[in-house]
Amino acid sequence: MTTSRGRLCMMRSLLVALLAVSLAGCGFTLRSAPELSPALQYMHIDASGSVASDLVLDLSHALRQSGVTVLDQPDDDVAVLEILRDRVSRRVVSVDSDGRALEFELRMDIAFRVRRGDEDLLSRQTLMLNREFAFDQRVLGSEDEGERLVDDMRDDAVRQIMRRLQTVTGARDEPAGDELQ
Repeated sequence: MTTSRGRLCMMRSLLVALLAVSLAGCGFTLRSAPELSPALQYMHIDASGSVASDLVLDLSHALRQSGVTVLDQPDDDVAVLEILRDRVSRRVVSVDSDGRALEFELRMDIAFRVRRGDEDLLSRQTLMLNREFAFDQRVLGSEDEGERLVDDMRDDAVRQIMRRLQTVTGARDEPAGDELQ
């Protein structure tokens, strides 16, 4: 009996080791904070034309995790992430025979750009996110589900914005083709 337990333990260890090697061999890694261009090392988030406090907080956190210093005040030589629009709307998708809403669509519409001085580092970008959810007034928590979906959409939007920020190169810091000799 002792040998069968020992054999079983050895088989489990071998299986775990084999799984670890196969995951490492295929290039699997846990998701980490994206690496951003040195042109974005210092950044200011401008959401003055938008009520985007939760979005701004989440973006600030994501930027800091990527090694960006988020500044409270803009400077001429600092990248500015402008939140041009941040809207969440709710639309009835279906109703019951009494005219009560049964299903809603939540839509998040975000527009942003990145500039440094008068130069656009990332031209105007638009994100449209949609989620649908069933609503039942008799069930507790149906209202909370809508709020959780908005939070989920905002998290998704932050990830998409961060991926788009990875495309910024900071062309002003690089010499033009004519200057290379």
